[in-house]
Amino acid sequence: MLSRPGRDAKAKLMFFNRNHSRAVIGLLNGHNTLRKHLHMLGLTDSALCRKRGVEEETSGNIICKREALASFRHVHLGSFFLQLEDIQIINLAVICNYSKAMGFPLIGLGSPRAY
Repeated sequence: MLSRPGRDAKAKLMFFNRNHSRAVIGLLNGHNTLRKHLHMLGLTDSALCRKRGVEEETSGNIICKREALASFRHVHLGSFFLQLEDIQIINLAVICNYSKAMGFPLIGLGSPRAY
């Protein structure tokens, strides 16, 4: 979702602990425990969303457009739906709080809860 991290992002990540920075980076670059990535690694049979099974379970869908998370997204990110470009201007601490509130696993290949 990010073409490359800016200097601000690198500086802000230095203030996160290892697990939080790992979760944020994984959510932003797609290397995480969502099905799309796990499928690419050969760890799941399908890349489709574990809740609805209609579209691929990707970071972009979870952060920007998954309808079931619209109200949750509005509370934590300030908008019901986002464009990928919007993510580049959101504070990394806000994205970290969103991922924690969503139950996004901070370490390992644990099962996600809320998405």
